[in-house]
Amino acid sequence: MTNIVRTKCALLLTAIALVGPVDCAMAQVNFPAGRFSHDALTPEEVIEEGILIDLWDPHRLPSEGHFGPALGCQQPCREQPLFRAGLLHETLGEFMAESWLDHQDFYSFRGLTLLGVGLGTAAILANTSLDEDFQGWHDDHIRSRSADKFADAMKCFGEGNIMIPVFVGSALLGTVCDLSNPHARVINEWGNRCSRTLVVGGSAVLALKYSFSAGRPNDMDSQWYLFSVNRGVSSVSGHAFVGAIPFINAAMMTDNLLLKTAFYTASVLPAWSRIEHRMHYLSQAFLGWGIAYLAADVVYRTELFQRNWTIVPQPMENGFGVMATCRW
Repeated sequence: MTNIVRTKCALLLTAIALVGPVDCAMAQVNFPAGRFSHDALTPEEVIEEGILIDLWDPHRLPSEGHFGPALGCQQPCREQPLFRAGLLHETLGEFMAESWLDHQDFYSFRGLTLLGVGLGTAAILANTSLDEDFQGWHDDHIRSRSADKFADAMKCFGEGNIMIPVFVGSALLGTVCDLSNPHARVINEWGNRCSRTLVVGGSAVLALKYSFSAGRPNDMDSQWYLFSVNRGVSSVSGHAFVGAIPFINAAMMTDNLLLKTAFYTASVLPAWSRIEHRMHYLSQAFLGWGIAYLAADVVYRTELFQRNWTIVPQPMENGFGVMATCRW
């Protein structure tokens, strides 16, 4: 048991370290200026500065007047903490506003179409001989004792009781420390995106989990059964879903092609570990990874694209409110 705990702790530290100092360029991409720039401004000053108008504009880079030299990877930012301790409600308010936009995109026509394509692909794999054929080929050509050990390590990234606290803790990093360090900002942004991906994609995973059930490879039955909870496993792998989230979001946060390829490759390994352990069929692992990718892409689009309507939390003199802006 001690060795298992040590292994999990080492994996956690590796996951966090992988995102932080990976590349200073990651601190330069897709940061909405509103998350770091509206403190210490009155509502009138916010309107004058046009900060809310540009809140979701990726082309509006931070200026020296807000938190230090633009894209200041090598320059120290201002000394005032960007998220002051005690403003947890402000962070949660922004998270809820962003998550609402994520859900709108995920359950849009585009999002539901892509989800339907993934669901249809998984259904074909599960309800034909393809799942069984692939499992047999994998067992004969890939499965081994050394592969099992590697799969044990990768499975830890799909453990919700381990990774969810990492996501949430990273997202709340700004409430307890100064985010002027670019690596701290990257970890905070990564945690925010991972948490939002978990929320928006988790609803789809839970819906499929309780709608379609199936057997495990040891049961020799990959077919889906509607509203049957006694089959032993759902049609989607939760480990594949959770395990893909940290790597996919890290890949979307960097423009470095080598890192992007490495992160996307790593995102598949927790799903593969379930196939290696004969706990899930290919269709179940594929569906879990696919929902994670779709949810992360929705979060990425929220950060990247300009929106005609924006509703954001806004600190006021006598409390906390909400402001809506329109772009035309």
